[in-house]
Amino acid sequence: MRPALILLALVACSSTSPPVAPKGPEGGGTPAPASWVGLTVGQVLSQCGTVAGEMEMVDEPPGKLRAVEFDCHQSDPARRVILEFEYHEGLFSSERSWSNELVTAQRVTRVPESLGW
Repeated sequence: MRPALILLALVACSSTSPPVAPKGPEGGGTPAPASWVGLTVGQVLSQCGTVAGEMEMVDEPPGKLRAVEFDCHQSDPARRVILEFEYHEGLFSSERSWSNELVTAQRVTRVPESLGW
């Protein structure tokens, strides 16, 4: 009987523990979004375990790419991320189509804090 009670106590304790937030590269997990400023979009995608094909382009006004949005899979649970970068002529597309190589090379200038991090 005692082993069953100990097992029950362990299960009860483990199911009520809050999830652990990501700790960054040293602790395994994704660094805080503030540390992404200055990195390229591609570097952030890599840290998040997200493939470039999952990005949604944010172009406002239409044709002027200013940001990307995607789910960061390395946080638990996965969180929606918006990365903003400086606009330049090379980011204009009347067809609203950009290569992954162009987008992933952009340097992050801002990560909005309103995403629950």
